Amino acid sequence: AGEEIDTVDVKQRAQEISGNFGYPLGNFFKIKALGSLDYVQYGHAEDAAGSFVVPSDTVELGYGLQGQFDRRGWTVQAQAEEYRRSTWEPWGDRDPASPAVGSLYSEFDPDDATYLRYQARVSKQINLPLFQKVVLRGQYFSGSRVDRFSKYQFGFFGRRVRGFSGSGVGFDKGVKAGTGNEVN
Repeated sequence: AGEEIDTVDVKQRAQEISGNFGYPLGNFFKIKALGSLDYVQYGHAEDAAGSFVVPSDTVELGYGLQGQFDRRGWTVQAQAEEYRRSTWEPWGDRDPASPAVGSLYSEFDPDDATYLRYQARVSKQINLPLFQKVVLRGQYFSGSRVDRFSKYQFGFFGRRVRGFSGSGVGFDKGVKAGTGNEVN
């Protein structure tokens, strides 16, 4: 319900290595194969309840495709990635009276070991005199089978929504619009 519940808080550390392979298809279109390998370690936060079971440490393998079209200052991108967790054991608060909806042990779904994330982006670069430019852009984020650990988050590094400092806010669907420098 938009409230942080300290009794189900989890410490999380991740290491990621990623790469992609792009190939141009003509003058205006490019396709990329995406890949990533993450190690995610979970632990009890300081105020976590004794009845809370943290997720097991896991390796996540991510792979996907991105298509990009560039023409006359317009850039259109679409991206889809699937992630598979190597280990995904039951986790959550064992206390049935816990207010932590979405983080209860009884709500654990083993199918969440695999999840999908999608993005779409449109931007327009407008060139001005004296080597200046303005970039307008909009992005759409979505996912399937995302849980509290695989949702999009704000931040600077990794699979995060760039341009914001870390806030702890996570979401499975969202829209971002802005102006400024073009960053790929």
